[in-house]
Amino acid sequence: MHYAIHEGTFDLPDAALDRTVNILMMNVGPGGLNLVISRGALREGETVDAFITREWELASRETPELVERSRQVVTVGGRPGVQIEATHELDGKLRHQIQTVFPSDDAGHMLVMTLTCASPFTDEQRTLAEQMLTSYQPRTSQPGLLSGSGQAS
Repeated sequence: MHYAIHEGTFDLPDAALDRTVNILMMNVGPGGLNLVISRGALREGETVDAFITREWELASRETPELVERSRQVVTVGGRPGVQIEATHELDGKLRHQIQTVFPSDDAGHMLVMTLTCASPFTDEQRTLAEQMLTSYQPRTSQPGLLSGSGQAS
């Protein structure tokens, strides 16, 4: 597969599974914001809800203080997803998070976008989170290989 990252492109075996994580830090409001974008894949016959349950159980083992506060259905990039608000303790301090899970394609690849704040989310931060999700547009074509002249082929 021809694989694209922000910095460039390269070839990988078709069997490669993208499990990369992007971490973006924003100085917005009290407690700041961290956006972590991770990737996963549905198992054979697994539904999105079952994927979320599996991932939540794994996260709960790693973070025993993880507490789901609310859950709602959302649409991101034209695809149905689930958004979960939760809290967890880290180093004795309560962290707040909004996690949005949705399929990135029809082949079972999943995107998990987790926005975390060291204090309860402000209206400004919630608006920013909504704008980020609303602005998401899936890639509609695979990147082309670059020729020596710098033009896509």
